[in-house]
Amino acid sequence: MGYLLSFDKLVDTSPESGMVFRPLTPKLETNLYLVWKKYQTFSPIAERFLKQIKKSFGQKQTSGS
Repeated sequence: MGYLLSFDKLVDTSPESGMVFRPLTPKLETNLYLVWKKYQTFSPIAERFLKQIKKSFGQKQTSGS
């Protein structure tokens, strides 16, 4: 028995998992950033992950990119 502090939908909280998500009150929000080196070489699976992230969330351009 214990507690886990996590972002919503990052942990399996299906009925089979035995865990339940309870949002904090008052609601807390934060920005989340993914950062990597500009010319980073990725493994094939990491490249697929990054491609999916960009597809799902769109690629936000910043002054540093």
